[in-house]
Amino acid sequence: MSAFDPERTFAVERQASWNSEKYPDFHRCKMIKYPVVDIGELRRVVNDLLDHVEAINGPELRLDQDYYWDVDSDLLYDMTKDVPKADLVGSLGDSWEFLLNLRKQGGDIKVEGPSLMLIHAAPLLRYIGEKVGQ
Repeated sequence: MSAFDPERTFAVERQASWNSEKYPDFHRCKMIKYPVVDIGELRRVVNDLLDHVEAINGPELRLDQDYYWDVDSDLLYDMTKDVPKADLVGSLGDSWEFLLNLRKQGGDIKVEGPSLMLIHAAPLLRYIGEKVGQ
């Protein structure tokens, strides 16, 4: 299967509330193709990237920051809505602790999940990518 499925498209309608000054050509985007993500391939790419980070940075990375601005998931992927001033805060330290606690609970993460805990891996991966930046 190709990475882009032409049958999974949608029309974007420009709303008056959208910031047309910042993105004046957004209304011209009539068709957006949704990619299909192969989870196994994503795993291999992320593992390779983490191997690269470890090779150039070593096996540990100190977090020089903890808190970050977050956007509510209802708004994160909806380009037709204005994003209000950021008022949600996340913690890299908390995210790391949540992930470590999955292992301490003794269950089989691969079988029992919960896959929702990926929301805690995402900010850590972004921080690592930006900090190491190679």
